[in-house]
This record gives sequence, C-alpha cells and structure tokens, in this order.
Amino acid sequence: MNFSLIATLKDCNLQSLESLDLSKNKLSSAAGSTFAFLEECNGLLTLILANNEIDDDGAEALADNLQHSDCNLELLDLSHNGIGDIGIKSLCVTLQQHDSLKTLKLSSNNIGNDGAKSISDTLKCNINLLSLYVDSNNFYGDGVTSLAQV
Repeated sequence: MNFSLIATLKDCNLQSLESLDLSKNKLSSAAGSTFAFLEECNGLLTLILANNEIDDDGAEALADNLQHSDCNLELLDLSHNGIGDIGIKSLCVTLQQHDSLKTLKLSSNNIGNDGAKSISDTLKCNINLLSLYVDSNNFYGDGVTSLAQV
C-alpha cells in the first residue's frame, strides 16, 4: 500500500476537489482506513481507483467510507481490481443511496453471478446511472440475464 500517498491525502484540504485519479497506486485490501479521506471530499464528482489491487475487503472499506461521505459522485472507476461478489454487494448497497452516480466502471474484476444480481438491483434503484462497464468479469447465464432484464 502507498502509505505516503494516503498520509498526504489525509493532511490536504480536499473539500473543493472535484476529480481524483488514484489509478495504479497499490491501494490494496489492507486499505481499511485508506478511503477515510472521502469523508472530506464533499465536492468530489469523479473518483478513479482503477488498477489498485482493491479486492473484496478494500471494496467493503470503500463502501463504508462512501456511505459516510457527502460526495455526489458522478463517475466511479473500479476497473482492474479483483473485486468479487462480496465486495460488489457492499458497494451496491452503498451506491443505491448515491443517486448522483452516472457512470460506474467495474471492468476486469472477479464479479460472478451473485455480484451481477447485486448490480442489477442497484440499477433498479439508481435510475440516473447511464453507463455501466462490466466487461471481463466472471458472470454468465443468470448473471447476464439479471442485468439484461433491468
């Protein structure tokens, strides 16, 4: 994990920040407090966390911190992170409450049929979501059907 980056973010005034790209910074699942800075990012519209080795534990930590933030994310990119069904379920519960989200990128993770069903449920609640990227995951059959029926 990139501890110096996290320490710097915690010490910055992030309230007026609108876009943050932290791609390829090795923000791994050991990131329990990694996303605590989000509680200070009330104006954040774009959050890119692609290629960070965030797995289910990291996704749960992210979901918890997003739940306690006042940010109105419009774009969330979690591509290429190894997030599976458990992590995506936690994120989906939180994202159902963030109706400002317009684009969700989840490509190249480990999302299976159960995770696809969670995404489907989120799409039913979040009518503002316009773009969803879920290519290169591990769902098929019932997972594809649940997404197609939204």
